Amino acid sequence: MALRDFLKEELDTYFLYTFSYIRTVKDFIISRSSEWISHREAESKKLRRVKEQSTEGAAESGYRNEAELEMGLKETRIGLMEMQIFFLDAVEMLAATSAHVFKQNQVLQLPEGADLNSVHKIIHVSELLCPLLLSFKRDNEAFFKPKLENIEVMQFQLNLYITNIKRMCDGFRNSFPDDLCLDNITIALNDELSDDDIEKMLSNINKLNEYRMDEHVRLLCLFQNNHQTFMEKFRESEDRMLQVLSSLEACAAQLDSLNKGAKISSVVGSSVGVISGILSIVGLVLVPVTAGLSLGLVGAGATLAGLSGVNSAVTAATEAGVSHQQKKKANESFEKFMADVNAIQSSLNEVITKHFLKHQENQALKELISGSRVSAVSRNIDTIVDCYSAYSITKLASELPELGQAAAKGPLAMSRAARGGVIALNAVFIGVDLFVIVKDSIALSKGSETEMSKCLRATAALWESEISSWQKMARSLEKGSKESEKKRFILYEPFYF
Repeated sequence: MALRDFLKEELDTYFLYTFSYIRTVKDFIISRSSEWISHREAESKKLRRVKEQSTEGAAESGYRNEAELEMGLKETRIGLMEMQIFFLDAVEMLAATSAHVFKQNQVLQLPEGADLNSVHKIIHVSELLCPLLLSFKRDNEAFFKPKLENIEVMQFQLNLYITNIKRMCDGFRNSFPDDLCLDNITIALNDELSDDDIEKMLSNINKLNEYRMDEHVRLLCLFQNNHQTFMEKFRESEDRMLQVLSSLEACAAQLDSLNKGAKISSVVGSSVGVISGILSIVGLVLVPVTAGLSLGLVGAGATLAGLSGVNSAVTAATEAGVSHQQKKKANESFEKFMADVNAIQSSLNEVITKHFLKHQENQALKELISGSRVSAVSRNIDTIVDCYSAYSITKLASELPELGQAAAKGPLAMSRAARGGVIALNAVFIGVDLFVIVKDSIALSKGSETEMSKCLRATAALWESEISSWQKMARSLEKGSKESEKKRFILYEPFYF
């Protein structure tokens, strides 16, 4: 095949793929975006409603809330996947497309109504918008897990997605003329093109294809090659953040171990309480028969009751102390963790804000943000750091009760404190102790995870997914940096001779 034919084939492929991306973006904005946004806004409201219900403290509604949350987030994850496939991926591809290839020139034969200027504008708007795609770079399947403890963070992130999708759709909407024609464009090379020119154009179009299909180079494109600060911040804090998450798991394990020990102690103490109650009852019943000798049984029962009460008090005090220590340790660790998160997220926000500030005099950008100040765009992005940090630390503190599971032993404490020598009351307390034995034994069989440890693990899992996304991003940037040195300028160089 002659060089001319190779060039025509490569150009034709570049055009066809570019037009397919444009159609994908246009279809989402015109046919899908309103419904997509409406569904996500409804899901955000549902998240808020589930959160409000869960804070009311109605235990019987817990399972219902979890089921509703799981169902709602399943729909959210599907919706986010559709957004990625039917919009964001295409925008990213267009941002890595050379607008110079689509300038009016002697190489192309256009049908009536074809408008390469509109194609050029769409590519330019994609380039202007592309840093906003950084706010979507996470594993949504891992991030949006049905955990009541993380519901406010997930709602905030979903709202940020909705806001940025609206902004991007508004930016593109005026770029699509009603009569945009992307069909029947024929590649016709000028006969006067020299073989050297054809070779150069063929080399360039191959490089442009490689550039656009390289996910690592595309990520550099989103960063506008301003990724150094992010890399430095992440490398500096990666091990430290992972260590904090590991310590949160250690805190959770310690709390669960304590809770399990407390339940075992409760079962043992209640068993002793049952025996003491029976001895007291038998001793009192046999007083007339034994001429008072059976009162020794009453004394033995009282002694066992006392030992049982001491065991309960020591268990509760120990649990309260350890729970307080674990809470303090978790909060201190998490505050340091969030300081690192803040630094990393700020570096990503800085990429976005610098990009928009750089283009603040650009007319296309002014149309994109509808006359509002560029700082308004940056403020909207920056709020994610403050909201995440304030929410997470506040919630962690509010979910760590000072007394751990001590409140759950209310019936047990009552039976010990009020126990006396009256047969009727002893019989009642035996029933209470038996109830506690059964209840705590069932709890032991189901596991020993506390509310506090559940909160710690849910929080750690969410941020572990975020760190995993940053790790993937850092590795991709390292690969892209090595590959892009010889490619990075090709996107902005004139294509036709």
